Amino acid sequence: MPSITVFMVPDGYTANDFDADAVMKGLRDHAFKGIDNDPTAEVSRGWVHYQDMVSFDFQEETGVFHGHYATFGIREDARLVSSRAFKRHFNEALKDWKEKKIKQLGVQGELPDTGAGDKPINPNPRPGKDVKKELKEQVFLKLRAKTLPEPISADVVWNGGTGIIYLFSTSKKVIGAFMSQFQATFGVMPLALDLDTIAKTKGFEKTDEKLGWDFLTWVWQNQQDPHKLEGISGKRDEIFVSMIKRVKLEKGEGDAKEGLVASAAFDLASMDGEIDQALVNGRKVVQGTVAFDDSGDKWTMGLKADGLSVLSGFKTPKVDPDEEDPHGVLMESLGLVETGVNYLVSLVGVFLKEKEAEGTLTRNADTTIRTALAAFVESCRNLGGATITGPDGESVTIAGGDAPVAAAAGG
Repeated sequence: MPSITVFMVPDGYTANDFDADAVMKGLRDHAFKGIDNDPTAEVSRGWVHYQDMVSFDFQEETGVFHGHYATFGIREDARLVSSRAFKRHFNEALKDWKEKKIKQLGVQGELPDTGAGDKPINPNPRPGKDVKKELKEQVFLKLRAKTLPEPISADVVWNGGTGIIYLFSTSKKVIGAFMSQFQATFGVMPLALDLDTIAKTKGFEKTDEKLGWDFLTWVWQNQQDPHKLEGISGKRDEIFVSMIKRVKLEKGEGDAKEGLVASAAFDLASMDGEIDQALVNGRKVVQGTVAFDDSGDKWTMGLKADGLSVLSGFKTPKVDPDEEDPHGVLMESLGLVETGVNYLVSLVGVFLKEKEAEGTLTRNADTTIRTALAAFVESCRNLGGATITGPDGESVTIAGGDAPVAAAAGG
C-alpha cells in the first residue's frame, strides 16, 4: 500500500451535502487537458480516472462511484526546463548579444583622428537589467517549447459519508496540485487531517506546535506498559499499539538542534538507560513508525510530529486478489485503509483527553466549529463497534458494521 495523505472537507460537504451529480459535474468541468501539442503551455492540471492517468473523460459515472466512495485521480503536467540547460543557453545568448553589441558599436579606427585601427570601441559591453530579463524570457520560452511535459499524478478516494479524502501520495508537489485543484473545482480548501485539525473538531483551543512531539513520545514511552495502550473492546479483540523499526528524537531548535536515532523497541535494560536519559534531557520523538495489531492483523504507518496527516509507508493487512470481483477487492482495500486511519485518529483522541486531564489543553467553550469529522462521530457511536481505551481510562468508539469510516472521537 502506498503512502497516503489524509484530508477532510470543511462544512458544506458533509454526509448530508455530498451530491454525486455535483461531483461528476466538477470532475467533467475540471478534467485534465493535455498540453503535448501546445508548446506555449507550461502547466496543465486536472482530474483523471482512478488508477488510469491517461483517461479523463467523465461523461459517464462508470468507475467513479463505489458505494459511498468517489474515486478519481489528480494529474499535473508541467514543462520543466533544466537549470543546467537554461544556464548554458542563457550564457550562449549573452555571448551572442555581446558580439552583436560590439559590432554595433564599431571599432575605434572608425572614429576621427584616433588612428586606433580595428580595436573595438567597447570590447566588453555589459547588458542592463532589462536586457538580461528579456534574454532570460527568450531562452526560457525557446527551451520550454522543445521540452515534453512531465506528469505527476496520484489516486484520490473521497468518502461521501464522512467527508474524509485519501490522497495516495505524500509528495509536496502532488499535495499542492490536489489542494489547488480541489478548491478550484468544489469551492472549498480541504484540511489536512493533522493533530491540530482533530483537536479543533473536539473543541480544543489552538494547540501548541510541539504537541505532535508530545504525541509520538507518549506513544513510544507507553510501550513500557502495553496495557496502557491496550485498546479495543466490544466487538473487536484487543488492539496493541507499538512503535517499530527506529525513532528519531530531537532537542533544541535551529543551529542548536540535536538529533538522536534510536531503536523503537523500548528496552531500557539493554540500552543501559541511554534513551531514558535522552528523555530526561528533554528530547522528543519527531519521527517514527506506529503499528496497530488487531489479533494478528497489522497496520503500520510512518509519522512525523509536524504532520500526522501524512502517512508514509502505509500498510494494511493483505487483501487477496479476485479477478471476478474487482469491486469487492477495492471496497475491502479501502475499508482497511479507513480502519487504520480510524485507529490513529482515535488514539490521538485518547492522547488529547489525557492532556486535557493534565491541564495542558483546554476546550474553547464558545467554539462553533463543526466539521465533517466532528459531526460524524455520533453516527459512528450509533453503529457500535470497537472502543480504544487510553492510559487515563477514557474510551473512544470506533465505528463497526459494514460501512468503514474515518472519524475522530467526539468531545
